[in-house]
Amino acid sequence: MGSLQSKALQSRAHSRGDSSSDASSRGKRKASTAWYRIRHGNRAAKSPSDTCTPVMANRYGQHTELSPISKPKWLESHAQMTLDTEGRFRMMPSDADDAERTAANHYVYKYVMRGNHLAKLDNPKRILDVGVENGVWLQEIATKFPKAKAIGIDIQDQLDYNKMPSNVSFVLADLLASEGLPFKDGYFDYVHMRSMRCFLPDDKWPQAIEALFRVTKPGGQIELFESCFDFSVNAPEPTRFIEMCTDLMRFGGLEREAVQHLDLLLEMAGFTDVRREVIAIPVGDWGDVPGRLIEKSFTVCLDRLRTVVEQHPTIGLEEYDYLREYCFDRLDTLRAHSPLYIYTARRPVIKGRSTTVMSSGHSN
Repeated sequence: MGSLQSKALQSRAHSRGDSSSDASSRGKRKASTAWYRIRHGNRAAKSPSDTCTPVMANRYGQHTELSPISKPKWLESHAQMTLDTEGRFRMMPSDADDAERTAANHYVYKYVMRGNHLAKLDNPKRILDVGVENGVWLQEIATKFPKAKAIGIDIQDQLDYNKMPSNVSFVLADLLASEGLPFKDGYFDYVHMRSMRCFLPDDKWPQAIEALFRVTKPGGQIELFESCFDFSVNAPEPTRFIEMCTDLMRFGGLEREAVQHLDLLLEMAGFTDVRREVIAIPVGDWGDVPGRLIEKSFTVCLDRLRTVVEQHPTIGLEEYDYLREYCFDRLDTLRAHSPLYIYTARRPVIKGRSTTVMSSGHSN
């Protein structure tokens, strides 16, 4: 499987920074409305093109360009559908299937990145894992940094404490709780969050990022991981299937391509040194073992999405099932891939001025 690390389709990365404290402050105050405008087509003009060209390197070192991932086409309609007990939409419930999917994704991401993080960490003292689920990432990061205090948070406890190092702890907490996270300002050196796309409605992301900004130490880092699904071959069936999935997610309050723009939210919240990297992972047999694991993961997601089809006013099950079968029978020829979006950023240290946002009153 050694050649698969080079077969991961690694595209461009870019970084931006803003040393102005006033700009950071303005960003935090206007995050909610700005993010809403971005979702409806007014992406900031300063951002470079989001078209990235994945490149596959074969075992002989030759490279084959694939078709670019198309730029976002934001649409105006935005319906809401709430499914959980708090009245918030959740595309993927936390259950045994999701735990297995999360673990599989973890090992694939670790494989293509050659590690558990891209942020350059120098012996962090406190680490936060948001949406910890079964804790596979938390377990490994706590083992790597045995002197760090590694804390996982989630809305339910799924950890197997027999597998956890002694420096791991769990806190029952909701990222979107009105009272905020139960930690004091600037508590963590490193904040990690991944695969929350189907758990956070679009209009709640600014609140979530600002909550993470508050608990990140000045000079500390944040790292976000989110993924999507696409085809590089332009043909009617995969094009229609992606449009259908986009409409179904929008019906539930999610824009499928919003994960491509989390760097803007990080900047709005006040983070600097924002960096965005995309690794497009082949899906299916052409991606070998990692590709088959990702295929299985998306199969679970599409099974769940099918329940949304049953409630959608215009999309029918017959068309959905046909297009899904058509595309997944041709993952290799359609060059299916999963772009993994990785964002790293730092909370600024401003001499003589506080960079702390409103305190939640917690004092861990």
